[in-house]
Amino acid sequence: LRYFVSCDIRPRLGSIGCPVLALGGSKDMQVEPSGNIGALRNALPANKANKIEILEGLNHLFQHCTSGALTEYKEIEETFSPQALDLITGWIKSVTSGD
Repeated sequence: LRYFVSCDIRPRLGSIGCPVLALGGSKDMQVEPSGNIGALRNALPANKANKIEILEGLNHLFQHCTSGALTEYKEIEETFSPQALDLITGWIKSVTSGD
């Protein structure tokens, strides 16, 4: 866990050659969405298959939420946002079909 928390992957992002799907929730309170997604946009090599987005109204677990607070997790009935799931499956299909 210490390694995971202290590891700085930014220097390695430029050497990634595979397509990347990076998603964040706009109400994520565990991983700051705009800074992290912005860093990926800036550091990843150009690849038309890359998809990097912040999904509006979703928390760290990709659930629709009010505040994004961890205490709210137990109140949310949605397991995973259908919007996020559709985006993920669509991206996988496009990458594997060569579109």
